[in-house]
Amino acid sequence: GKNSRVCLTLLHRFRKEGGKLRVEGDVRLKLLELQAQEELDAMSFDERSELLEKNAKKVNVVRKLPPEVRARHLEKLGEEEKLELVQCEILMSTLVQSQGWQDRVARESA
Repeated sequence: GKNSRVCLTLLHRFRKEGGKLRVEGDVRLKLLELQAQEELDAMSFDERSELLEKNAKKVNVVRKLPPEVRARHLEKLGEEEKLELVQCEILMSTLVQSQGWQDRVARESA
């Protein structure tokens, strides 16, 4: 909810300013998603395209893994790799949503 979003934002800001956090799985993932979205917002179209080209296949493979195997795989990755995968996943889901919206508009205007 709204309170957890505020808490995550404060934790993210603290970490960005050099603070060290000791948080577990779900909170760590949410912070990673926040960081990923923030960095995506600052990227150019070309940078986003390059990120998609580099990581789309990896994201599709990881998405198909059973949840427990996926979690173990992600734990083995370095922070930069995790960040790039999350960024790519966000981009891919945004593209899918956008395509769905475009399809809907096309159907309604036909």
